[in-house]
Amino acid sequence: MPWEKNMVAMEAAVVTGILKVVGNKLAPLVIKEYRCVVSVKKDLQELQDLATQINSWLEAQGGRAEGNWLKKLKDVAYDVDDVVDEFQLEAEKKDVNSDGGTVSTYRTKPKSFLLQCTAAWKIKDIKKRFAEIVKQRADINAIKNNIPDAHPARHITVELLPLPNVDASSVIGRDREKHQIIFKLVESKHQQKIKIVSIIGLGGSGKTTLAKLVFNDGNIIAKDFEVRLWVHVSQEFAIQKLVEKLFEAFAENKSDHHPLPHMSKKISEKLSEKRFLLVLDDVWTEDPIQWEEFMAFLNGIAPGPGSTILLTTRSREVAVTVGSSDHFDLPLLSPNDSWQLFQQSIIMPATRWTLQFEEVGNQIVKKCGGLPLAIKVLACALTGKERIEEWKAMRDNSLLDAVGEENRLFACLKLSYFHLPSHLKPCFTICSLFPKGYMIDKEQLIDQWIAHDMVGVEVGVDYFEYTAHKYFNSLVQRSFLQDVDENSYGRVKCRMRDLVHDLAQSILGEKISLVVPKEASSSTRSYRYFSLAKQKIHLLPKNLFQKARALYADKCEVDCKIFSKALKNARHLRSVTMDCVDKELVQAVILQVKNLKYLEISRQYGEALPEAISDIWSLQTLHLTSSDLLELPKSIGKLQKLRTLNLSHCEKLKCLPDSIVNCQMISSIDLCNCKQLTVLPSSIGRNKMLRVLRLGNTKMERLPSSVTALRNLECLDLHDCRYLVEFPKDMGNLDKLHVLNLTKCKKLGGIPVGIRQLSGLQKLGLFALGKDEKFAGISELGNLPRIGGKLSIRGIYHGLYPVDAYNAHLKLMTNLQGLDLRWRMEDEVEVNTELEQAVLDCLEPPQGIKELMISGYSGRQYAWWMQNRVDGGELDIHGCPNLARHCERRKGEGWHLISHIPHLQIGQEKLDATSSFY
Repeated sequence: MPWEKNMVAMEAAVVTGILKVVGNKLAPLVIKEYRCVVSVKKDLQELQDLATQINSWLEAQGGRAEGNWLKKLKDVAYDVDDVVDEFQLEAEKKDVNSDGGTVSTYRTKPKSFLLQCTAAWKIKDIKKRFAEIVKQRADINAIKNNIPDAHPARHITVELLPLPNVDASSVIGRDREKHQIIFKLVESKHQQKIKIVSIIGLGGSGKTTLAKLVFNDGNIIAKDFEVRLWVHVSQEFAIQKLVEKLFEAFAENKSDHHPLPHMSKKISEKLSEKRFLLVLDDVWTEDPIQWEEFMAFLNGIAPGPGSTILLTTRSREVAVTVGSSDHFDLPLLSPNDSWQLFQQSIIMPATRWTLQFEEVGNQIVKKCGGLPLAIKVLACALTGKERIEEWKAMRDNSLLDAVGEENRLFACLKLSYFHLPSHLKPCFTICSLFPKGYMIDKEQLIDQWIAHDMVGVEVGVDYFEYTAHKYFNSLVQRSFLQDVDENSYGRVKCRMRDLVHDLAQSILGEKISLVVPKEASSSTRSYRYFSLAKQKIHLLPKNLFQKARALYADKCEVDCKIFSKALKNARHLRSVTMDCVDKELVQAVILQVKNLKYLEISRQYGEALPEAISDIWSLQTLHLTSSDLLELPKSIGKLQKLRTLNLSHCEKLKCLPDSIVNCQMISSIDLCNCKQLTVLPSSIGRNKMLRVLRLGNTKMERLPSSVTALRNLECLDLHDCRYLVEFPKDMGNLDKLHVLNLTKCKKLGGIPVGIRQLSGLQKLGLFALGKDEKFAGISELGNLPRIGGKLSIRGIYHGLYPVDAYNAHLKLMTNLQGLDLRWRMEDEVEVNTELEQAVLDCLEPPQGIKELMISGYSGRQYAWWMQNRVDGGELDIHGCPNLARHCERRKGEGWHLISHIPHLQIGQEKLDATSSFY
């Protein structure tokens, strides 16, 4: 039966993911040389080879396997994972004091130690069981004959695929709908009542994409609405949650830092008397009372006339419930548009596009039924497959014969999952731990992958994070993750579509628990993943967490004694994520779970961590955010395996203990929004592996001089450090820096000489010209052509040398999106009009820059390049009286040079809608 074959294929796909993780765990055990493991090293090698061989065969033939045999193999694979995990744990525990931190440490020779005979016996026994299961296959010879005899490679190579293009030009077949919706949004400019327009369509039909096209329209929408806000709603519709999301839509800070009245006040200040467009994406509620409460809140802030809500939903009932004045039923794509989207989404050499590929491709697209998401995921699944037989196999898969659009879409997602490389399968499924609609932090997700041994060793790559970034990009490119967004602090977040989330949880099946069982059973003993939200936990089976790998708990009411007792047997628990917890629960986790690799706690109601945190010898990642923490335990330096420390938004934290320098493997420290933080340990430079240091919005005035010894540092984020006055000398030593974010560092007196040596710099934010010779001149920017984003050059008055300005070569910074040229502060009154004019002429930005701001400039004319450099963007001029007269609307001599720019602000006169530069 076709459905049975598809179930077998799903089981095979799950097993390949398990075995890939097993292989990642075995790799270091095989490569390291332990004196007393000679008796099992051969078994470890054979187990690794066998796992790799079976994996290769399953990836090629999984759908043809026999169901009962595959189920047995799956059970044994989980047992293999348990045993190898236990063995790995013992090995690492004995090796806790070894040096390292990079993948290359797997090639070093650690201290010898005596492993327990029990662990060695288990390895031999599980290898024997594994081999017996394989022998039960009638075509076992096919495995051996089709796999190369050489030992499998100990590395993975991953192609870095480009992230999806979200430019309007890449969206196919939606121009007509876009213009219709825009017309409806702007037709009632004087209407006092908030207007509601709904887009109705199937999951995966492109509702969100269409709403984004409308939201980002610069010709009409940006001009007609003073404020635009985007909120992803999903299935949880509660007034408090919506207020939090509204607040987060325009505020830098997360909502959990502020009480509800404060957020309501800020929202009112933002929207009161303003004509706003609010997009509510993916609304599910059909409860009129909930909607009336939300509308009462919005009406209570006195919105401006013509304010509008654009809503996307799958249900017509939702559109009726909210009182939509206009409904747009989103049609499926036409055959021509479907084929065009398929061609755009697939990455394939033009030379391979034969008529045969085109014919089969069209047949595949036809089975997608005009659903954009289905077309994109199958196109991505076919990327890299250059044999026509592989395309035909996709076309002929019975999953694509599902009846009904939603069933067909889910089938396409399943098929795309089957075609995921085995190393991506476990990385995808663990994302289902997070609730639907949850914004997943990229760095925290990667930390979890590493903690669960889901990231393999890649030849020539020293950090797991680099390989994991490629995994992340691959999942985004395949549409398994979406809505990728980066905030001003450089943190990247994403989410899963609801249907994709359903797929991930269905794959884990009986291995994930979404509710707390009250009694023990065979199924409770097999749970490996727990995703618990808003549950009362007062009774737990004793061995509930015996096989658990990951625990996610959000806003749960917990009996700490019961919970602590259940955690005693959690030997395999590697990651714990908890939100809104008290210090007793945190203490229970820290005291009971000694083998944790990942601990994430948000909104802890306690000012200190237990000293016992330093006894979790295996801890690699500690995220303790938005908490009342005053200080870390001094014993934190005992955590020899710690790689990531995130204390962001701990607003009472004043310093780090000096012992942090003993964490020699640490590669990332995030202290953003620790608003009382004034100093770093003076010897921070001893943390030689540190690659990321985030200090945004702290009270730091100076950095320790030892910072310049961090030769592996790639990101130094000082965004919004308003008290920072200077840098240490020799900042040019940090030649691996890609990010030096100085945005809003208002007191910074200048940039040290030598910044030109940071030739790989991609983000700077601010270049301050100082009065003294110890500060870099503007010409040093000429060595930094990769700088992108927005750049503010402040204090140009201190460097009025046209030659230096020309040598800054701003026009070569092709990644630059915004340029802010600030000439003088208010107390600097001397002017040299002609010289300033000459300098401005030499500060030519790259073609097509989106935003240009000029302030404090005394020149009387525009630069010659301004007519064609800001075409289609924004121009903001203030504090420049001579220039303002020169470009006075319809009167000034220079008006004709800038009149074509869509968004202009000259002094206090806003000639068009414009967004602020920062």
